[in-house]
Amino acid sequence: MRGALRSRAGMRPCSRKEGSTRGFTPCRESARMSMAGKFDYVYQGEEEKLTAAYDKKLLKSLLSYARPYFARICLCLLAIVIVSACELFAPQIIRAAIDYALAPAAGSGAPLDSRITTLWLLGGALAGTVLVRLLLGAFEAYEIQRITQHALNALRSDVFTHVLKLPLSFFNANPVGRIVTRLTSDIQSISDFFSVALLAFFRDIALIIGSFALMFHLHARLTAYLFVVLIVIAVSVLYYRKIARAVFRELRRKIAKLNGFLQESLTGVSTIQLFGYEGTSSNTFQSIANEEYQSTLTELKLHSFFRPFIRGISILADVLIILAGGKLVIEGELSIGSLVAFLSYNNLFFSPLNDLAEKYGVLQSAMASSERLFLLLNEPVEPSGRKSLGAGSSGLEIEFRNVWFAYRGEDWVLKDISFRLEANQSLALVGPTGAGKSSIVGLLLGLYKKQRGEILVGGIEIDEIDKEALRGVMAFVQQDLFLFQGTLAENVTLEFVGNDQTAAIPISQDSNLAQLLGRLPLKAKISSKAGTLSVGEKQLLSMARALYRTPRILILDEATAHIDSITESLLQDALSQLEGKLTSVVIAHRLSTIKESDQILVINHGSIVEQGHHSELLAAAGLYAAMYKLQMAQAA
Repeated sequence: MRGALRSRAGMRPCSRKEGSTRGFTPCRESARMSMAGKFDYVYQGEEEKLTAAYDKKLLKSLLSYARPYFARICLCLLAIVIVSACELFAPQIIRAAIDYALAPAAGSGAPLDSRITTLWLLGGALAGTVLVRLLLGAFEAYEIQRITQHALNALRSDVFTHVLKLPLSFFNANPVGRIVTRLTSDIQSISDFFSVALLAFFRDIALIIGSFALMFHLHARLTAYLFVVLIVIAVSVLYYRKIARAVFRELRRKIAKLNGFLQESLTGVSTIQLFGYEGTSSNTFQSIANEEYQSTLTELKLHSFFRPFIRGISILADVLIILAGGKLVIEGELSIGSLVAFLSYNNLFFSPLNDLAEKYGVLQSAMASSERLFLLLNEPVEPSGRKSLGAGSSGLEIEFRNVWFAYRGEDWVLKDISFRLEANQSLALVGPTGAGKSSIVGLLLGLYKKQRGEILVGGIEIDEIDKEALRGVMAFVQQDLFLFQGTLAENVTLEFVGNDQTAAIPISQDSNLAQLLGRLPLKAKISSKAGTLSVGEKQLLSMARALYRTPRILILDEATAHIDSITESLLQDALSQLEGKLTSVVIAHRLSTIKESDQILVINHGSIVEQGHHSELLAAAGLYAAMYKLQMAQAA
């Protein structure tokens, strides 16, 4: 193990031979540079299979997150009913004020004092309804927002937790920005639906039904005239619904595409600058942004047309009521107060329909976002067994039995791989780039699933082992370490909530890493970019992170490629304390560093071509010996 630290063959994501789904980090270069230097931005699987046939199912799924707050929702609905009743009662008060106080019917003989008293009483009643509406309206608005935030927090947590359980191949095929859109703007669209459209929907239903019933009560024949208008509105709504769903779905897709390009471009800004592709990248962004702009304009045009159209229909209804109702007033069949009340109820009836375009837009946007979120939630999680590896502090044996593996179809990356590594021993994997070394480690980490053969860890088939338990006994020292924003200690322990920031100190002292980690205070804040850390210091953190886990299997990927000789010596001393206490697997390029490995596998074209100790492989005078002699000659 001691000599195995200088291996240079890293686990390279998305290598040429192994395809775009290979590696241990998502492939982030979906924007490909063509021969002309132009970004041809491609999404894998961007055209999602969305159907409009399950709106009710989506709505039911969304509302399931509000089910725990059923009692509060009932209180909100009760408040809506009372507020709506107050709104419906107000025109009746105004009707009574006109007919009995302001313009009593001829021959009623009501004295002036009585009419003034009636007017005061009715005015007080009207003021009372306004006060009730204000108080209960504020209550329902606060409660529905509170329920919405609780429900969406649960939905967001479920989606994020599910995403963390998805297989690596999903992230290789989906840009990070696209996934972030699901957790941000798609959630916000659903929030708008819950807090605005859903609450308004119940209020509008109450107003539409109540106002129509009261209009019918005031004058049935005059109400019948409105059916012609209602037929026009119904046909318009059905047509608008058909168009709006497609428009909002396309808009959400364009937004996700734009966010994905932004995230990847900003992540790879150094590559763009180094290769001089600022102009082409900017042009690609403008092209994608223009697509989003055009989709937004289409949505605005649809909204701008539909709302004035409904408003125009309601005005025509007012004209119809004034003409027909005025004739009834002249003929003495309808009082002036009743006509005024009828007009008020007509406004209450059409007011929700006037806002239908906006509310329906929110609904369709939420439905489109819901489709995308629940498609994400329906993505199959990484398969996992149920067995554990048991407690213990020593290493575990590893065995591959006739393992075949391909990323796609039968384009085999590994062919009939068989070897056995005893517990507490070290194994080095060597071979040309793309030979399959990274794939072996990927299978061992449970990142990919083999097509044939068996892989045993601790004597248990790997597919039968719980993934969390499997990775709980392993530690992977990465060449390209990802750092989280936080303190140095938090990046060692990976405990970001309520952790003891000095927890990593005993680990560093026990493994002779105190001087290494002493270069930075454990409480020092670092960003995910870690601009203040050198590449070597990042590798030290990677080693400290691995050793903190007290693993039973240690996997190293170019552990000391960028570390000076003094630091390397300290690391080797630290690891020497673990010899005989854990099992180690090393990917190596510099063969001089793996002389002390218990077993060396030479991989070429996906097969084991040589196997043995360093001295045995040199004596065999095969590929390993040729590679070793070449490296020694280059070092001379």
